Amino acid sequence: MLPQILIVIKWLYKIPIASAQTFTVADLTGDISVIECCADGIHIRKPEEERPYVCTVNRFHSPELEKWNTGEVDDWLSSQRYETMEKTLSREAPQMDISIAKELLSGKKGFICQYDRDTGKDTVWSVIYDLKHHKIYRAEGNPARCVYQEDQRVVFQPNKQ
Repeated sequence: MLPQILIVIKWLYKIPIASAQTFTVADLTGDISVIECCADGIHIRKPEEERPYVCTVNRFHSPELEKWNTGEVDDWLSSQRYETMEKTLSREAPQMDISIAKELLSGKKGFICQYDRDTGKDTVWSVIYDLKHHKIYRAEGNPARCVYQEDQRVVFQPNKQ
């Protein structure tokens, strides 16, 4: 049986893609990928030994798809958000835990979602998936102002391979 991530990737090559998308997909084995895709291509990024993490925002960062970013679309300060994630993860990925993830997503490590609310922008919700411990934490609203709570609506099932 194919690994779960490969099943997702295989389907992405089969379905029509009409708009720019970025996805992070992971399974319970710890396999993780960032997928950037649009009607003109798909690029998949995985962790590497010297960069043991992946992250994404609503903007392409792969050289293969960067040309499809458009300046006319408001990407909600994605370059700043991506830079904050890159800097934090490059330093802290080996010891990453739930408390560091909460600090990162709450803006304590740099700009992530501290939008000026007068502009009409804000974060609706934020989620942390702890696949190692089979837990999900969700902040209903901007995590700079809302507390993460464990979400028990999803029951993790063991892989049946």
